Amino acid sequence: MKTMRRWMIGLDNSLIDKVVIEYTSFLANITKPEKIYFINVQINLEIPESIKQKFPDLRKPLDEKIEAQMKEQVRANFHSYDNFDIEYKVIEGNPFDELLNWSNIKNIDLFVSGRKKELKGSGILPNKLARKAKCCILFIPEKPTLSLHEIFVPVDFSKTSENAFEVALDLAHKDEASTLYVQHVYYIPQGYRQTRLEEEVATAMKEEVTEQYNKLLSKLYTNGTHLSPIFISDSAGRVAELISENAHKRNADLIVMGHKGRTGAAALLMGSVTEKVLRTEEGIPVLVIK
Repeated sequence: MKTMRRWMIGLDNSLIDKVVIEYTSFLANITKPEKIYFINVQINLEIPESIKQKFPDLRKPLDEKIEAQMKEQVRANFHSYDNFDIEYKVIEGNPFDELLNWSNIKNIDLFVSGRKKELKGSGILPNKLARKAKCCILFIPEKPTLSLHEIFVPVDFSKTSENAFEVALDLAHKDEASTLYVQHVYYIPQGYRQTRLEEEVATAMKEEVTEQYNKLLSKLYTNGTHLSPIFISDSAGRVAELISENAHKRNADLIVMGHKGRTGAAALLMGSVTEKVLRTEEGIPVLVIK
């Protein structure tokens, strides 16, 4: 991830923080970012004076206490901590507004957030942040694998999916044993379904997809990466489901997706597809490339 040098990691004092820190540590030790910010946004940092009088331990400013807790947890779960330039921020305000604001102020390239399923505590990053933020977004589930052996990237041959493919290749280069699965879902027009021409049209479209795929490969630096293309026809609008299903079939460690793709009747609408994958995928980390 050569272009992702400045990271911001969202923590929210919940149990998933440990998972997020460990995964950040794993990824950072592979990709070597220049700067890492750990950020915690609190709606209100004020403690009523009457409460402070009853509990003297609360006289210490809450932001300082939260920052101390963040530092302690990061040092405990971030391996090679001293090899990175790490900074902490505790901010007061609306979580969405502040995360968006600080990601812009700090010129963040990658924002990392936990994605909860069973652990207690609310998530800090709504899908609207993934839509609005200028930076790439990485969602970490509760039980990720600390591996990049199997990477899964959906493409629609748009510029954003090409960017996602490049990032996926860059990550695959970090592990010589990695396999990069490249999936394209093509659409058979309604008028040809369940007719004698359906099979011929499907064959012609697959040949066209193969040609586009080879053309895309000629533009990218694959460096001997083991690539496994997956071309699938879809007539039921199940693109997001097919991404998750095939990623799980391949035991993918990471899904890398473009934020949005081509438009048009026969195109993969990567924007809506990506949002659906983010809403439903609970087992595999998802990296969204802007």
